[in-house]
Amino acid sequence: MKELDADIILRYLDGTLTEDEAREVSAWMKESQENRDYLVSLKETYMSSRYPYSVKKAKTESQWKELRSRLSIPSSRNAIPWHKIMVAAGAALLICALSFLAGRKASLPFGNDPITISTGIGERASATLPDGSSLMLNSCSSVSYAPHKAIKKNRTVSLQGEASFDVFHDSKRPFYVDCDGFKVKVLGTKFNIRSYEDASKKYISLKEGSVKIDLDGGGGSYLLTPGQTLSYDPTSGKCEILDSEDSLFGWEKGQIIFDNESIADKALELKRKYGYSFKIARGCENLRYRAKFKDESLSEIMGIFTKVSPELSFEMDPEQRIVTIRKKSSR
Repeated sequence: MKELDADIILRYLDGTLTEDEAREVSAWMKESQENRDYLVSLKETYMSSRYPYSVKKAKTESQWKELRSRLSIPSSRNAIPWHKIMVAAGAALLICALSFLAGRKASLPFGNDPITISTGIGERASATLPDGSSLMLNSCSSVSYAPHKAIKKNRTVSLQGEASFDVFHDSKRPFYVDCDGFKVKVLGTKFNIRSYEDASKKYISLKEGSVKIDLDGGGGSYLLTPGQTLSYDPTSGKCEILDSEDSLFGWEKGQIIFDNESIADKALELKRKYGYSFKIARGCENLRYRAKFKDESLSEIMGIFTKVSPELSFEMDPEQRIVTIRKKSSR
């Protein structure tokens, strides 16, 4: 069985893995059924032990020393065999550690209760599921799935908001994503779902493999091929299959991409990242831009737009969390 660096294991337990490290652990799970079963066995150990410490409690230095002692994890950076961490204390933390990165929330499972991972404004999270599939969760989103043996038999997750998925292939057990108004079925593929409750349209974008989308209420079924996006308007029931745009995937890198789009078009996306609503005066809502942002603050973004469109002015109200955009001549 492949060994992992001790420091990575500690960050795995602490829930502070970087995205690259999370992918490394995910790749380890995909190497063999033995690896996947092993991680599930760790989680199952927790279910029988109800280990009392939470992740927050385990973050102090003294408790980390105790945890190292319990798990026989050395303080050096030497790689260690995975079998040394198969104890109840480690299993409890393993459940929530890989389930989320910085800025995320997760509920611990008890009995048959589902595991839920959620994000707030400006937060993203990564998770590896017990079957070896992985996902990344965008801001203001949540995903729920059954723990341990249950999800091994029925690979179904529920999503509110947006997430990208990399599904472990299993021809005998399809993977399902339940969303408000539709369900996505896959065998092994990479895809993105944007299904926010406050958005007028929902999008399913396929990167690799194939997916089938079944609309609720007999609304029909659609098959996508790589590079295609299904646009779904739940109000009218209208669906369109479009070519995927890069702007749909920018969030995975922390980017906001304007692809000939207006501030009004991106208002909800900006709100989910920065927490500000937008009040846009008549005559300003249709100005379109091509730009890519990542680490800029909202005020810096608005400053760039007013330089590109000097007729615009903006005002930010930090108490009401509102950005007002108007023409400079407006009163």
